[in-house]
Amino acid sequence: DAAWNDGRFTKSILPINDSEGVMVEKDQMIRPGSSVESLSGLKPAFQKLGEEVGFDKLALKKYAEVEKINHVETHPPLLMGLR
Repeated sequence: DAAWNDGRFTKSILPINDSEGVMVEKDQMIRPGSSVESLSGLKPAFQKLGEEVGFDKLALKKYAEVEKINHVETHPPLLMGLR
């Protein structure tokens, strides 16, 4: 919410017309007052779906020779030398 109000997304968000021709200029899913702490308490929305039919499960079925898939997470700002 604060980032939106500070104008940090002005170069990233473009107004569009929705399927009914209504101009949409702002992300309608912004949660005012959200914080890292409040978001960290949310349960994963798609965890069960991911476990049942997620990419890893499908890939493991398709490639029987693969025993396990490990994911390596990166943090782009750190990779670019930004902090």
